[in-house]
Amino acid sequence: MGLKIGEEVALIDKGFREESPNPDFGWLAEGLCLLGIKSEQVTTVFLSHAHFDQLDGTVNKGKPACTNA
Repeated sequence: MGLKIGEEVALIDKGFREESPNPDFGWLAEGLCLLGIKSEQVTTVFLSHAHFDQLDGTVNKGKPACTNA
């Protein structure tokens, strides 16, 4: 889930990373792109709990997926 208020963009539970081996997961970056939002525009990421399906997308290729959050 994402929220955009002014210049602030917040994501709740980032989900799976883009290169997820399962084709049913990892669509967040594509969805943000369709909305005209780049990952570097995300200013806040909220994690509801520490399960793999919430945490996996916080890192992409060993680096933070949202560099300004």
